[in-house]
Amino acid sequence: MNLTARQKAFFLIVLKQRLKNAVSLFAFVSENEKKEMTKMYAALSGRGEREISAVATSELRQLASSKKQNYLADVHVDWLVDKLCEETPEIIAAILRQLPAERVRAVLDTLPHEVLDFMPKLSDTYAIPEQLVDLFQKKFESFFPLSKQFDPEKRFEYEHLCLLRADHVAKVFLNLGYREVALGLITLPDTARGVVLNRLAPNDRERVQHYLKTEKNQVAERRLKRAQVHLVSKEVQAGDPSVFVRSMGFMVFAKTVLRRDLDDIIVIKHKLSRKDCKILDYFIENHIDKNTEASVVGFREDLLIAVRNVYGKEIKNY
Repeated sequence: MNLTARQKAFFLIVLKQRLKNAVSLFAFVSENEKKEMTKMYAALSGRGEREISAVATSELRQLASSKKQNYLADVHVDWLVDKLCEETPEIIAAILRQLPAERVRAVLDTLPHEVLDFMPKLSDTYAIPEQLVDLFQKKFESFFPLSKQFDPEKRFEYEHLCLLRADHVAKVFLNLGYREVALGLITLPDTARGVVLNRLAPNDRERVQHYLKTEKNQVAERRLKRAQVHLVSKEVQAGDPSVFVRSMGFMVFAKTVLRRDLDDIIVIKHKLSRKDCKILDYFIENHIDKNTEASVVGFREDLLIAVRNVYGKEIKNY
């Protein structure tokens, strides 16, 4: 297994504060965590206590600050691997040592074999001077800068979407798609509605039916007609249930985007897989030149509704 950020923090604090009693303290975690931590501890054998403490301090600092300085922890593995493959295997190993532990395995599973065959052991990277490792890390983080911040005391707005965690961005797009499909079905005859619902995957169908119940009589007729147009749009691949709802969400989102938003769109795309990014790009290219300050307003409100449906009324832990 790989350690989560919380587990890694526990391990590093043990190294820094209770190095000589580390093995006994591992008894307070689960068996899988204990096995992983014991293996990591053994890899450090032969290193001096002062050196281990310095490494733990450096990694704790990185663990605490990485979320605030950049969005590296939320970058999809597809884009991480693209950037890592531009580096030498030694630098890749050093960078992986600094990444959140839960991301490392996904990266290693995706890196091409010609890179993996020359990768040094993770424990060997501790011989690299810390200043050099920090330099590698800062260079890598610079590919994914995040200058915006969200004040939880203020209202969540459209421009804050890029700040959401990657898994929440995916949920927002899905909810946007579920609601749009439901709006398109509300005024259709039962037979036609059943045909569309039966084409959906079971989980998708359940969520669409939820919106059918909650949105009925809540949305203006003009908006329902627009959703019907979206439902039969040739832009959306109706033949593939696995991407239909997501594509519907991407299409609605594309109608929210103005050219001034493209920097934020880059951040959002880095949080998606390459496959999903390709779909989103298709819709944005089709709509961005048609969008106006007036036309995006209603769709942006739809997006904020999707965000509230993911988080509830209060957005605190994004």
